[in-house]
Amino acid sequence: MDEYYITRTEIDILQQNSREIATIIGGKCLLIEYGSGGIEKVYHLIDALQSPTDYIPIDIAKEHLFNYAELTSSKYSGLDIIAVVADYTQELKLPDEKLLNDKDIKNKVILFAGSTIGNLVYSEAVTLLKYSIFYLIPNLPKFSFLLTPIRAISVCHAPQT
Repeated sequence: MDEYYITRTEIDILQQNSREIATIIGGKCLLIEYGSGGIEKVYHLIDALQSPTDYIPIDIAKEHLFNYAELTSSKYSGLDIIAVVADYTQELKLPDEKLLNDKDIKNKVILFAGSTIGNLVYSEAVTLLKYSIFYLIPNLPKFSFLLTPIRAISVCHAPQT
């Protein structure tokens, strides 16, 4: 059976653009990945990042997530990996900021490579994006999400002819 075409496309995009994405993200980042699933796709980005501090894969498939986190940990021994079993479309609890504060994190990034957001109704998608802002900017007043500038990376490609 052929690999799921969306996963293939995600891998291709990350493979072709990981250096550019890593340059935009900058060094010493905390990388959070929603719906990590077939985690190997993120390896291209991790390889390109400059001294990432932590990687937090989030997925609902506990056994798969833990196996993946173990495999990733053996591949990237200097990278702290904190696997979170959760449904990222719902409000979730990320690792305590105190655990991460001892590190020199320069930027927090959420990688959301999957197609899930396209399956959500508008209000669910907006809620997911609101939660995401609060994960990236802790202690942000709940009303300020509309006023906060968010830097997003979108990689799009024209069809090849």
